[in-house]
Amino acid sequence: GKTAQVMIVGVVSMSVVWLITWLAFGASWGDPLGVFLVIVAAVAAIAGISLFITGIARTENQADALTTMVALLFAILGGTFFYGAAGPLVTMQKFTPNGQALAAFVELSAAQATVVEIAPRILLLLGIGIGMAAVGLLTMRNKVLA
Repeated sequence: GKTAQVMIVGVVSMSVVWLITWLAFGASWGDPLGVFLVIVAAVAAIAGISLFITGIARTENQADALTTMVALLFAILGGTFFYGAAGPLVTMQKFTPNGQALAAFVELSAAQATVVEIAPRILLLLGIGIGMAAVGLLTMRNKVLA
């Protein structure tokens, strides 16, 4: 239930940011279908990681703390705070959901990429979400059965 809530709130909030910046400020994000697919895929990746953390945590407080730590780590390594960084951070961006989503948004807006051109990033984000969710669900199942 909590994962569904994360998905809904995440997609709605990111879509609101997209629509407000587009309608109020004229920001071009690129192909609307591509933007929406990246939003859904990025939120799915984050929700899957959240479910994984919930599965490995011993308590709800531990899950909340771990989720916050992982989110901040991904934000730093993924380029959320400073996208144009150089050096090792550029390499690390490729290995985080944040970095993949940001790269897809840049490709859509600046390079006018098509959905087909960003499809590998979308599929990677969905794969992260599904894979992490599956491991998290298995971990939670094992806890319940133990």
